[in-house]
Amino acid sequence: MLGELDPATAARAYELDVRRFFLSASEEQGPEPSLLLRFDLVLLGLGPDGHTASLFPGTGALQAQDRWVVENYVKRLGEWRLTLTPELINVAGQVTFLVSGAQKAEVVREVLLGPRRPEELPAQLITPARGTLLWMMDVPAGELLE
Repeated sequence: MLGELDPATAARAYELDVRRFFLSASEEQGPEPSLLLRFDLVLLGLGPDGHTASLFPGTGALQAQDRWVVENYVKRLGEWRLTLTPELINVAGQVTFLVSGAQKAEVVREVLLGPRRPEELPAQLITPARGTLLWMMDVPAGELLE
């Protein structure tokens, strides 16, 4: 990702790179990621606010449609981020969350066992269509799970 460019240009450029990598010329006509041409593995973390990638609570990227990479302004941080969208992440063959620390225990419980609130807990948007979802965490991060 070309972070030195303005966010919208950088997001479009990276999306184009991803599309070129994965799609043949004929497949580039449609907005849907191919389930045959996908990332083998997407490795994600989990923030204490329930964000993952740069998909933060209440931000515009959560509503992105027909995009694979978007620019996302995070008001709380006062900065732009570039992120893969759930649409692209969810066609990966394997999505793995790697989470550590007791400070993440509450959000791990909320994301995995709480009610579905993806606007508040964007990690809940990660639900691979045909791939595998794996959560790996240390004991402190998982201490509130049954």
